[in-house]
Amino acid sequence: MTNSGKETKMPTEIGKFKRGQEPQAAPKAPPSIGEKVVADFLAGSPAKASLAGEIPAVTPTPEVPQAETEPLVKREAELEAQLKKAEKAPEMTYEQKVKEHGLTLPEAMDIVNAMFDNNYYEREYKLTSRYSVLFRTRVTTDQDRILRQIEELNLQYPASIAQLLAKYNLAASIQKYKQLDFSDKAFDVRLKFVLSLPETILRLLAQKLAEFDQLVMDVLDDGAIENF
Repeated sequence: MTNSGKETKMPTEIGKFKRGQEPQAAPKAPPSIGEKVVADFLAGSPAKASLAGEIPAVTPTPEVPQAETEPLVKREAELEAQLKKAEKAPEMTYEQKVKEHGLTLPEAMDIVNAMFDNNYYEREYKLTSRYSVLFRTRVTTDQDRILRQIEELNLQYPASIAQLLAKYNLAASIQKYKQLDFSDKAFDVRLKFVLSLPETILRLLAQKLAEFDQLVMDVLDDGAIENF
């Protein structure tokens, strides 16, 4: 095209584009993780392949070695079996109970008669080949004395209460120890003697007294006395 006899040239460059060249597309942003997952899924590839290197791998929680867990599992199974066995086991008969203490039914009847006739029962226990101890059943006064002492001392811990029970029950029940006779001694005298004992001897005597108490309790079991 001419204007006033002059030829006007068309510009060969407009903006950043040159004539005769296709405009260049803007660079594409890298695909997002979601896009890569979809693309891999459509292509039949596992989605986790696209995530490799994009998301840090999660460190699995370490598992307890099987060698360490097996003893625990085995012990738990043994305890459960013992509990089930105890639940299914029939209750011991009266004859079986007294037999556990080395008694026959006539001997058990003698203990019951002694309690009703004399209001007490005595039994001797061997400590060694040379020494023994003689116990007598306690009365209500002995129990009241312990309760008052617990209240006065305001004992809070079970161990402290158990220790006081052992000492006071032993002092109340002991009648003879070796060649010493306490049958006519006051409780305070007996308690003073018990507190002077070595700890090992005190534990031994307390254990024997516990056996004595359990024997009397089993022989005088509720519902058993009426069988005599």
